[in-house]
Amino acid sequence: MSEGLELVTPDSVAAIARQQTASTAAVRHSIIQLAVKGLDAYSIALRLANRPEESGGPVLKTEGEIERIIDDFLERTAKDDAETVKKLRAIENKRLDFLMERLEDALEDGKPSAVKAALAIVDRRAKLNGLDAPRRVEHSGNIGHTILDRDAIKAEEEAFRTQHEPFIEGSGSEMP
Repeated sequence: MSEGLELVTPDSVAAIARQQTASTAAVRHSIIQLAVKGLDAYSIALRLANRPEESGGPVLKTEGEIERIIDDFLERTAKDDAETVKKLRAIENKRLDFLMERLEDALEDGKPSAVKAALAIVDRRAKLNGLDAPRRVEHSGNIGHTILDRDAIKAEEEAFRTQHEPFIEGSGSEMP
């Protein structure tokens, strides 16, 4: 073997892959942090290219690549949130089952307090599982509307055309 050449081994390939994965993760993290701060994909691309200290080295990513990274993050977050809600809902349903089981004897005896508690449990379960119809919401405040006066708009349009007609292309007039 000549000097300066390294033997490629599975361990060296794995080490390089780990470095690249860590570097990619750092860049993705930087992109997400900048997006959370409100930067758009173009601004993020410029910042990563011009401020290497923020991402561990100059990063050249296109707007499309940055948008895909942000979209992937948002999709994963939404999926994680949905799974968490599903787990929490299952736990809460088990708790309601437990409470309802505890009320069985009192319900069989016809105790009014047990009936009231059971109805509260049923109501809570319906809300928890999205079985209730949406509530009707009424608005009593002032809602601003823009009222378009079509005649005024037409008059303004006509005045503009009259004033600028000599400059409109194809009218035969030259600009002074």
